Amino acid sequence: MVMNNALETNETVQWIEDGRIWTYVHDREMQQFCTKARALISAVYDVPSLYRESGIGPTSAMKYVELVP
Repeated sequence: MVMNNALETNETVQWIEDGRIWTYVHDREMQQFCTKARALISAVYDVPSLYRESGIGPTSAMKYVELVP
């Protein structure tokens, strides 16, 4: 979500996990925090799935974050 520039202030994101509904409201304070965080990140890469090697299914979308030097 931090890298999603399209997320507007006061926009609501909802998801279901373990049968519970979770809600996140992107407020002004978090918008400013994300803007500062994006300035420190130079690139984001998806971590490839290791399912075939380990047999353990992924529980989340893992990312490798490269910071600004």
